Amino acid sequence: HVLRLDDLPPSAAPDELRIAATRQAGDARQILYAFTVSYAGQAVAEGRAAVVLNTPLSA
Repeated sequence: HVLRLDDLPPSAAPDELRIAATRQAGDARQILYAFTVSYAGQAVAEGRAAVVLNTPLSA
């Protein structure tokens, strides 16, 4: 794994950075995804991301 994606070396191939995400759970307000990021066939990051959908901010 790496600390920063912008520290990866430049690549000649446009598809060397790949991101895969799988929905794990969710409802009308939020979705939880598991994701992996790979560069040149090597895993560089993985984790979970929560996406909040059109939830109004409370005052």
